[in-house]
Amino acid sequence: MKIIKILIFIIAMVGVFYLGAYINNQYVPSFKMISFREIALASARNKTALVIDDLIVNDEADVLIYEKDYLIPVSVVQRYMDDSMFIEGDKILITYANKYIKMQLDHKDYYENGQKKTSNLEPRRIAEMDYVPISTFSALYHLEISYIEENDILLIQKKETQKTLGNLIKNTELRLGPDKKMQIVEKLKKGAAFYIYEKGEEWSRVRTQTGMVGYLKTKYINEIGEVENTVVETAIPKRLPEGKISMLWHQITVVSANPKIEDLEKIPGVTVISPTWFGIKNIKGDLKDIAEPSYVEWAHQNGYEVWPLISNSFNEQEMTHEALSNVETREKMINQIATFVEEYHLDGINVDIENIKRDTGRYFLQFIRELAICANRNQFILSVDMYMPSGSTEHYYRKELGEVIDYLCLMAYDEHWSTSRESGSVASLPWVRKGVETTINLVPKEKVILGIPTYTRLWIEKDGTLTQKSAQALGMESAYKNLIDHQAPIYYDEETEQNYGEYEKDGSIYRIWLEDEMSIEKRLEVMKSYGLAGTATWKKGFEKETIWPIYSKYILQGEK
Repeated sequence: MKIIKILIFIIAMVGVFYLGAYINNQYVPSFKMISFREIALASARNKTALVIDDLIVNDEADVLIYEKDYLIPVSVVQRYMDDSMFIEGDKILITYANKYIKMQLDHKDYYENGQKKTSNLEPRRIAEMDYVPISTFSALYHLEISYIEENDILLIQKKETQKTLGNLIKNTELRLGPDKKMQIVEKLKKGAAFYIYEKGEEWSRVRTQTGMVGYLKTKYINEIGEVENTVVETAIPKRLPEGKISMLWHQITVVSANPKIEDLEKIPGVTVISPTWFGIKNIKGDLKDIAEPSYVEWAHQNGYEVWPLISNSFNEQEMTHEALSNVETREKMINQIATFVEEYHLDGINVDIENIKRDTGRYFLQFIRELAICANRNQFILSVDMYMPSGSTEHYYRKELGEVIDYLCLMAYDEHWSTSRESGSVASLPWVRKGVETTINLVPKEKVILGIPTYTRLWIEKDGTLTQKSAQALGMESAYKNLIDHQAPIYYDEETEQNYGEYEKDGSIYRIWLEDEMSIEKRLEVMKSYGLAGTATWKKGFEKETIWPIYSKYILQGEK
């Protein structure tokens, strides 16, 4: 009996213990304090803490103070303010808000859109980490910078960040997280002011005016009102074409190939002409120029805009890398392009840099960013030609390009091309739609121009294998005539959604997937259904004249 009483007592004590623990866990708040410098990982390094809006930045975020100015790591700027800040050797390059800034480590002098300026503090490389004077960029990035001496915090506020001013209606605690069991960051008194960044039903994320970040009980907050956005945009908006774009590439490889004006005829359904006049000539950044001013004059008189193409001859990997990977040669090319635009009265530029190496990609992106600043300041259209999405072309940075260019011309062709191991369509419709869908997930659809081919290929197979003479490019009329001349039946191929024909000759099978009025209309339907900016057609001379009225319906009239 005594043993039973002891057991009952032990069980009761255990129950009381767990009940107390439960009550403590559910209802008793934490009274443990935590140092803000400990949260910011600043105490271990004995460094100034960094707070950007309501974010406590503790990744590589040593703040260096010199003569009342502040150096912060470039990596922090890239992560929280401007991911386009670019390091090239001892140069720090910025392409932001229509400004191109070039700084050099250990130099106070820098250049902004070619104008020499001087900062209070020079950028530095310390322990293999690059630092920039953030005060130099406060106006560029719309920042308010202050140093909270009492907490040893450098506070950076973005003026455009949405926030609400509030104060406390009673004494309470600022906690590390949205839970009363979280540690206390600071004890606040009634009337204390702060900024509200996230308002929840029970807890709200705030930052005090002394730079402390944490959570307050929402019921203790009195909202005073939203803080007015003080950012004033001064950039001149660029004039973009009205309505849908229909660009036609005109391949011209030498000066003598420029057409005589009297031989040119206006093409219905076309709004932009892109002659292939310019190209990267060497690693020094010299550009080829075979432009013909009278062609531009004729185009303007007939209502066309002129966006000449600049290429790397669609190849030349090493030359392209050398030319793009040097800030001086990029600037040289961009200055030449600006001169071409002014001298020839051009409306835009179409960049077609193809077949670049993977390690060239970041320099290609930087070239386009720098060229975009020039295009915005000089008010000309910048379009960039782009492959259909694939794993082998991810280094073209489509998403980042889409943020700075006016248009991306999706080269929706060469699904099967000259070196393909099997025959097939140049651009089957399902393949085109898939490429468009992937692209507009990365680039705004209103910036995407659909590339349309007016050529196809003649495939020759012998014993199931493509011959060396296979994959010959044919224009629309030539391809159709080839099938008719060989009395080949033409039928609709449901897989590619194109007309197809084949015939046998000398023991070989000849195959052609036709580009014709039907395929053109289907491609224009893709453009319309996905809400794209327009079309770009490769190339002048391959087309049938009968396709242009179809373009007119979709481009000029905007109807099927």
